[in-house]
Amino acid sequence: MAFLSVFGASLVIILHSVSGQNLCGYPNAPNPSFFEVFENETQGYVIGLLGVYGNNSEVTLTQKNSNEYVGFNSTTRQVYLLQDLQPWIDSLPDPKRYLPMDLSIACTVIAIPSQKETTIKVSVDVVDINNKAPLFINTPYATNVSELTPVGHVIYTQIEASDDDYSFPNNFVFYTIEKSSYSDYLTIPNKYEGSVILAQPLDYRQVTSFDVTILAQDQGEIPGALNSSATFWVHVIDEDNLNPEFSGNPYSAEVLYTANVGTVLNIEPNAIEAVDQDLGINSPVFYSIDYGSDGYFAIENSTGVVSTSKRLIKGQQFFMLIKATETPNMDRYTLTSLHVSVKGFNDNAPTFDLSEYAIDAMENLPVGSTVLRVSATDPDGDNLVYSLKGEEQVTDFAMTEGGLLQTTQKLDFSEQASYELVTQVTDGTYTDEATIKISIIKTNSKNPVFGESVYSFNASRGDDALVGKVSAYDPAGAALTYELVGYQEYFKVNGEGEIYTRQNSEELVQSQYYLSVMACNHNNESLGEQPRCSVAQVVVMLPKLIAGTAEPSGPSMEDQTLIIIILAVVAGVMLVAVVMLATFLIRQSRNSTAVDKGGIPPALHQSPKGTVYKQQGIHHNGVVNGSGEFLETVPGTANTDLEHQADNTSNQSDQPFNTGSMEHLYKDRNRNKVAPAVGNGAVHGSDNHADANRHKKRVTIGGAEEVDDWGGEHPQTDTQIETMLDPNVSVEPLEHAYDNALPVNKMKPELTIYF
Repeated sequence: MAFLSVFGASLVIILHSVSGQNLCGYPNAPNPSFFEVFENETQGYVIGLLGVYGNNSEVTLTQKNSNEYVGFNSTTRQVYLLQDLQPWIDSLPDPKRYLPMDLSIACTVIAIPSQKETTIKVSVDVVDINNKAPLFINTPYATNVSELTPVGHVIYTQIEASDDDYSFPNNFVFYTIEKSSYSDYLTIPNKYEGSVILAQPLDYRQVTSFDVTILAQDQGEIPGALNSSATFWVHVIDEDNLNPEFSGNPYSAEVLYTANVGTVLNIEPNAIEAVDQDLGINSPVFYSIDYGSDGYFAIENSTGVVSTSKRLIKGQQFFMLIKATETPNMDRYTLTSLHVSVKGFNDNAPTFDLSEYAIDAMENLPVGSTVLRVSATDPDGDNLVYSLKGEEQVTDFAMTEGGLLQTTQKLDFSEQASYELVTQVTDGTYTDEATIKISIIKTNSKNPVFGESVYSFNASRGDDALVGKVSAYDPAGAALTYELVGYQEYFKVNGEGEIYTRQNSEELVQSQYYLSVMACNHNNESLGEQPRCSVAQVVVMLPKLIAGTAEPSGPSMEDQTLIIIILAVVAGVMLVAVVMLATFLIRQSRNSTAVDKGGIPPALHQSPKGTVYKQQGIHHNGVVNGSGEFLETVPGTANTDLEHQADNTSNQSDQPFNTGSMEHLYKDRNRNKVAPAVGNGAVHGSDNHADANRHKKRVTIGGAEEVDDWGGEHPQTDTQIETMLDPNVSVEPLEHAYDNALPVNKMKPELTIYF
C-alpha cells in the first residue's frame, strides 16, 4: 500500500507538471501571435483575441510595453485600437518602416507562482487598403507630330502618375487610352510605362489636331481599383506623306482564249486607276505590271489600261501585281492585284450525275451533319455552283456551293417522316436540276426486354444438347440477335435464343454454370446508330459427376473446404515430423561423436547421395569384389538403373548403383531399400526373404517412414560407418538370427536403410 501511495503521488505531480506546462501556451508558440487590421479602422476597433491556454483563474496576463495605437485588455484578452490609424499612416513617408507594431504580454501561472513568466509577442500589421487614386504629374500633356511620322514611332514619353498607397498592388499603376474618335491613332504598348506610340498614319487634310484621354489606374483589390485621367493633345504637322491609292482593290477580268493580241480587258469592279492621296500636291501616277503577266499582258503606263500581248490558251489563270508610282517621288507607290481567267466558249450545260437522289437519315443527327453530296459535270470545265431550289422555303436542310447537303435543324420523325427537295447546279449560264428524296429513320430509344431477368435450366451433359431457350422482344419491333457472354467454349446460342452445349461435353466438370445472354438491336447500325442491348442471367444445372470423378476446373465450396482441412492436417503432421526429425538428428550426432573417437577413418563416412556399391568387402578408397579384386569408387557415376538393381539383386553384388538422381529416389519413397556397410561387411539390397525376418518399429513423417527405435542392441565395431539419413529414408534393425546366418569371413551387416 505504501508503494501505491507513493506511486499515486508521483502520478499527480507528473500530471500537474504537464498541465502547468500547457498553461500560458498559445497556438504556433513560440512564434509571435500575428494580427492584421485595415488602415481605415477607428479607435476602439477590436483587432482580435489573444489565444492563450488557461482561463483567468489559472493564468494572469499583463501588458509589458506600451504602444500609442494598439492596446491589450488582460481580462477580455482583446487586442484593440487606441486611435484612428488613417491619419497616422498618411503622415508617414514610408509606413512599411513602422510596421508591424509589437506588444509584449507577460503570462504567469497562478497555481505555480515560482514558475518563470511566459512572454508572448503580439505582432499587429496594418493592411493597406486602396483608398488613394493615382495622380498625374507634370500636366498638361501635348506634342507636335508630323503626318509623315511612321506607325510605331514613339511620339511622347513623359506621361507619369504616382499612387500614395504604400503597398503592392494598391500603388502599382498602369496606363491606357480611353476609347474615343481619335484613340485609334495612338497606343500605349507597355501599359506600365507612359510612352505613347503612333498606331495609325496621320493625315493633315483629315485632322489637324486631336486629343485623347489617358487613364492611370492602380490594381487595388480592397475595396477595388481606382483611376485618374488626363488629357493628351496632338498637333499634326502637314507633310507630303501619302501614297497613291487604287479606286478598286482587287481587280479581276475574264477573256476568251480566242482573243486577238492587243485586246483590252474588261476589268472589274472598274478600270484600274490610282490617285495621289495628297490632294494639295496631286502628283501624277504611272502604272506597271510588277509580277505575274508572263509576257501575255501589257499595261499602259499613264492610263492603267491592260491588254493582251500574246495568244492565250484556254484554262490559263494569271495572278498579276499592278504597281502605281508617283512622279517624281518614286518612293510613293501602291500595289494591287489583278486576276485574269482565260475562258472558252460556254456551249454546254452542266448535268447532274443522277436525276434523283434517295437517302435515309437518322432523326438524331446533330445539326450541321452532312447527309449527301451531289455532283455534276460540265464538258466546258466551267466552275459549278450548287444550291437548293426555293431554299428560302427549306428550313431543315441547306446546300453548300460545293454540293454538300447539310441539316440546319433537329430532325423529328414524328413531325415529318420524309422530305423531297430540288437541287440546282449552274455554270453561270446554264442550269440543271435533280430531285433529292430523304426518308427520316426513327431512333430506337429503348433497350430490348427479356421475359425473365434470370433463367434456370436443368440440362444433360451430352454434346449439342438443348439447355433451354431465352426470349426477348424489342419495343420498337426490331429484330434481335443473341450473343452468349461467358463459357462460350462450352455453350452456344442461336438466333432464336436457344442455348445448346457444344461438342466437348466431357469438359463440363462443374454441376452449375452461370452464363449471360445479350440481346441486341442492330437495325440502324449502318446509319451510325449504336445498337441497344439488354442482358439476362442464365443458370445451367448439370447432373453431378459419378463418384471419384474430379472437377478440376471448378471445385465446389464443399470441396474447397475439404481441401483446406486436409492441408491444415498435413501441415500439422509435418510440424510433428520436423520435431521428431530434429530429435533423431541429435541422437545420430551423439553416435557419430562416439564413433569418431574410436578412430574411424574420415574417408569411410558416406553420404546417402554418394555412389553406393553392393559388395563383398569395402576399402578405404574403393571396394573389393568377391574375387578379391580392388574396385575404385567414383562418386556420382552409375552403370545400371537403381530400381532395376533393387528388383534383381542376386547376381549384381559387384555393380555400382546410380545415385546421381537420388532426389528422385527420395521422393519415390520405400521403393528401393539399401543398408549401409558396417565394419568391412557388404551392403546388401533388400529382398522379400529378408523382410520376413525383420522387426520393424517406424513412425510416419510427411508420408515417409523414419526409424523411431532400433528395437534391440547392436554391437559396435571400430569400422562402423556413420550414414546421414534423408527425411524420406526408412531405417530398421536386422534380427540376430540373420546375422548368425552369414559366413564367418563376411562382416555382419547391422543396419538396413530403405529408400
